[in-house]
Amino acid sequence: MRGQKSIAFSIVCTMAFSVLPLFEGAAAIHADAAFEKNAAEIVADMGFGWNLGNSLDSYSGTTIGSNIGSTSSETAWGNPATTKELIAMVKASGVETIRVPVTWYEHMNPSTYQIDETWMNRVEEVVNYVLDADLYCIINVHHDTGEKGWLKATSDNLDQKKAMFSAIWEQVSANFADYGDKLLFEGYNEILDGSANQWYNPGSEAIPIANELNQIFVDIVRNSGGNNARRNLICNTYCAGANSEITSGFVLPNDTVSNRLIVETHIYQPFPFTSEAYPEVTTWDPTSLNQYIDNVYNQFVKNGTPVIVGEFGCADKGNLDQITSWAKYYVEKCTSYGIACIWWDNGTQYKVYNRRTLTIAKPDLLNTMIAAAKGENYVIDTTVKGDVNQDGALTIADAVILQKWLLGAENTNLADWEAADLWEDGKLDARDFSVMKNLLLSANNLCEDINNWNNWIDTAVGANAEMSFTSNGVKMQVNAGGEQDWNAQIFYEPLTLEQGATYKISFDYKADSAQATTFHVMQAYGDYLPYYSGALSWTTTAQHYEDTFQYTKATDQVCRIAFNLGGGSVKVPFTVEVANLSLIKVSG
Repeated sequence: MRGQKSIAFSIVCTMAFSVLPLFEGAAAIHADAAFEKNAAEIVADMGFGWNLGNSLDSYSGTTIGSNIGSTSSETAWGNPATTKELIAMVKASGVETIRVPVTWYEHMNPSTYQIDETWMNRVEEVVNYVLDADLYCIINVHHDTGEKGWLKATSDNLDQKKAMFSAIWEQVSANFADYGDKLLFEGYNEILDGSANQWYNPGSEAIPIANELNQIFVDIVRNSGGNNARRNLICNTYCAGANSEITSGFVLPNDTVSNRLIVETHIYQPFPFTSEAYPEVTTWDPTSLNQYIDNVYNQFVKNGTPVIVGEFGCADKGNLDQITSWAKYYVEKCTSYGIACIWWDNGTQYKVYNRRTLTIAKPDLLNTMIAAAKGENYVIDTTVKGDVNQDGALTIADAVILQKWLLGAENTNLADWEAADLWEDGKLDARDFSVMKNLLLSANNLCEDINNWNNWIDTAVGANAEMSFTSNGVKMQVNAGGEQDWNAQIFYEPLTLEQGATYKISFDYKADSAQATTFHVMQAYGDYLPYYSGALSWTTTAQHYEDTFQYTKATDQVCRIAFNLGGGSVKVPFTVEVANLSLIKVSG
């Protein structure tokens, strides 16, 4: 930490609390921060943004104060701990803003609402990573809201909710009071009403309460002193909604300083296209997207209130070309309206970065969006090595054509001669066929594509594990199995299963001790139903698994292969390796 200070706070509400002095955690001081930019100028300067999703916003339980003294929740949803190197890589790729969602309740005293020093210091450490890279940084109150959150836009126990919400912002504001103008506060994330959890048509009290909480947030920050008197602040609509039924009821808070408030919405439209819950929808049209963006522009931007889209994204359903065209249109339209966009990256279906290897997982998608935010056009190289029939992919059909041509078969046409010259020596011979064969083998080996591997470790039930990569596969060390076999899991996604097709699955596997576990070819959303399951008896000697199965359900384009490595029956600690994984359609 960069400096030292002690913070005390008070809570004014209908409840009485005893509050102790807080942290010796330090606040970074940016004395050169001029705070000259107003809200509109900040938004214009934010460029393209990225969410550090499912990291500091992850939680491992539902009880206030259940994780005091620990930062384990940061890795509870499968992502590695955030490093300065990760932020540097994101910066180098062209991103100019990072939103750092934060969930607080697990790290708060349930009686005094004092935030644990360990957690506040970790949040500050990540904020410093972002600011040291000269990026805009947004922090908020994240999964304290939402369907499972304690902060709801309902009159039930409202005084207690206000007290806890106030306590968070009193402490956060005090801790970051001396930070410069590249740090922005966002009051709350996607606040919902009571048990109904309405996303589009909330009950009559929900929007007024959401407005009231926004006002509390602004008042607390402004009264906290330091640079917070001028800091630009972000206020979400109810549930971050962008439809007119919600935006029409939004009231911008009163403020002691002019033009320092930004409205935030989240737009995942068209929703069936962007959501993994609709695997069959892999194409899009702009109708609903235009409706939501136009509404936000007409409601706010046109009337002088700047807007950011704090979250947008699309689950990968094996349709990256469609996702890229959608994202290009999306960012171009928002940019033309003066709206900054921040991509939601959860480390799995929505990811654009591989946080373990510190590489860009979807470079064409990312570069397209960054260029669009600058009013530029990124040209994607669509060349596919070995695509001799020019159908956009390297398949066994290309190998058949090249083999026939090399054997002199009549009426064999090479649509793209240069694509067949894989040896790059200006002629075609058996060496080119050999290279093509190896490329096909690599394409079928899912272990070659480390960007589609991920893991789940449910720390809420005691699981503890870590995934890593080998030269030809994936590895997991399991230190504690949790309660269920899926509490520690490695998985590959996305995969497509076509109705009526027969598939062959094969892989090599070994462990450093004898274990009995299962794996599944399954849904990657909803009820996570298994389509095919197998039992594995791990030994220290490498074994080969191979089987075929027919898929009879409706075509599913959001499937995964998951290796369950947890549960009470595993003997910990142990380490497993999976290599040469392939899933090939053999008929249908």
